[in-house]
Amino acid sequence: MDLIPLTVDYELKPFDCGDADLNGFLLNDAKSFLQKKLARTFLLVDEDEIAAYFCLFNDKISKQDVADNSWRKIKKLFPHKKHFSSYPAIKIGRFAVSLSYRHSGIGSELMRINIHG
Repeated sequence: MDLIPLTVDYELKPFDCGDADLNGFLLNDAKSFLQKKLARTFLLVDEDEIAAYFCLFNDKISKQDVADNSWRKIKKLFPHKKHFSSYPAIKIGRFAVSLSYRHSGIGSELMRINIHG
């Protein structure tokens, strides 16, 4: 299996995770999100089949969105002069495993990987 970033010229194969919204995002929206630089999608490909995918979005962690005790823990990660009211973050916007690969442990393994680049 190979983990590859989705590109605008990649020919998407049929994908079914059992959720119409997640299927539709990959097949209809992921490339336009990439072109607009809203999100980056990664595909786990097994030979000619998409086994799973996930999509990363830019986001932020903001003081007003977090409980005070959690915010104090976040601030401790940064030097005092770097304490701001929000910090950049990346979130998983979409995450799906094909029905063919469900219960194989692929989803858990994907959550443990480290994406570079």
